[in-house]
Amino acid sequence: METVLNTSEQELIIFDYTHFLSLLCHQKWTFIDFIQSLVPSFEMNIKSNISSPISPAEKLHKEALKVLSSSASDTQNIIRLLFLSRNEDIQGLVLLLPFALEPEQVKLIERKGKCKIEKQNDNGERLLITLE
Repeated sequence: METVLNTSEQELIIFDYTHFLSLLCHQKWTFIDFIQSLVPSFEMNIKSNISSPISPAEKLHKEALKVLSSSASDTQNIIRLLFLSRNEDIQGLVLLLPFALEPEQVKLIERKGKCKIEKQNDNGERLLITLE
């Protein structure tokens, strides 16, 4: 997965959702993984108090593999990704998508994810998300 930490004026994580979906489809699930996917906030709350020497980008990637699901909608996954980002004190995220989101999806993500979304290219497959 191409998760990159960009050190510009504002630190941004580049999250390749296309590659991530591919990883999710090839992931083997255990019973514990299934239970954790049903109650993702429970695991996030427990683990958020544990400090770790890995970068916020790496932590986000690891947590996303545990919490996001190929059976959930893209909108739900992105909202969960924003929640995970907040837990890692990430202020901005560049999200690379395999397709453009519908305007209704963007509005729902902005409202529920408490963020601002800007298209970074004409086709809407690269989004700059700023967490409020």
